[in-house]
Amino acid sequence: MDFLRELPEQIFRDILLRVPYICHSKIKQLLEPAKEMLESFQFYQDRIKFGLTKKYICFLEDHISISIYDPTDRSRKLLPPTNAIVHKIINVNHKIVVLGQSRHLTPLFLIYDFLPSIWKHGAEFPTPRPANLEFACCASPDASIYIAGGNDNGLNELREAAVYKVDEDKWELLPKMHHGMYSCRGVFIEGMFYVIDINRFQRFDPTTRAWTTINMSIPNSCLDVMYAFQRLIAFTSKGIEQYDWEGNLWRQLETLP
Repeated sequence: MDFLRELPEQIFRDILLRVPYICHSKIKQLLEPAKEMLESFQFYQDRIKFGLTKKYICFLEDHISISIYDPTDRSRKLLPPTNAIVHKIINVNHKIVVLGQSRHLTPLFLIYDFLPSIWKHGAEFPTPRPANLEFACCASPDASIYIAGGNDNGLNELREAAVYKVDEDKWELLPKMHHGMYSCRGVFIEGMFYVIDINRFQRFDPTTRAWTTINMSIPNSCLDVMYAFQRLIAFTSKGIEQYDWEGNLWRQLETLP
């Protein structure tokens, strides 16, 4: 590594641009001059510009540890510990957002920034939340995080909703839903925030800032939902289902063994 210190700065930078992210933490430990460069936003933008970035898969290992996996070279790296019991992981704007609880069972909102490779605490939730975190939560196309529903400590279903601006580290309260929803899931579809529980769908339009209760059939035992390639997918206790928009029903795609 010593010979790298003697290189001209531009050549040194060009070499670092080609080092996979999964090795950055080790490089920063061994080469102090590389630390500032690797944590620079402009350095990251240049990696994108020259096609030197990779896509990683994020895994929740055991409700505490989180790792990233490189499917190209099949390498895996544990992220620094969160010191939290993790409930939900969201990828937004090149950051990992974790909703979890402390060992004292208080809600935690953590953000992992890949440039300095550190966890930081996000702004506190705008309304009190129980530690079970059974509310709808998902990222929007504009790099915000929407949450809705849940229950209070008296197990009453909540109508509250809010949006978190990641870059501003700021929460904003939204109009309340028409109906309280507990143990619900959230998904963004064509610019609108959908919330689903065992009884109904409700939809929030960020443009009009209005909620609508919509007539959509509910998948059985829904564990989570996602929208990709214009398809609404539900992960259930029995397998994977896809929503048929014309027939207003869910069709089985795969079953669990």
